[in-house]
Amino acid sequence: MNAEGYWPTPLCAVSNPYIGDSSVIVAEGDFSQTRVGDASDTSPYIAENPVLGISLGSFIQNMSALMQVVEGA
Repeated sequence: MNAEGYWPTPLCAVSNPYIGDSSVIVAEGDFSQTRVGDASDTSPYIAENPVLGISLGSFIQNMSALMQVVEGA
């Protein structure tokens, strides 16, 4: 854990924040080779520069390791 009391983890899959319903006007461009479309698309995609955050998967893994240590003490 860090000084703030959580396990920071690089978040590789991120999404755009919800900004409301998308426009009725179709965004230009070919999004068939991307994981995200226009700015209102909240589909997850792989970030070029992962940010640190909280991951449920990492939390479970770290808590399991911690419980094993505590049980063994």
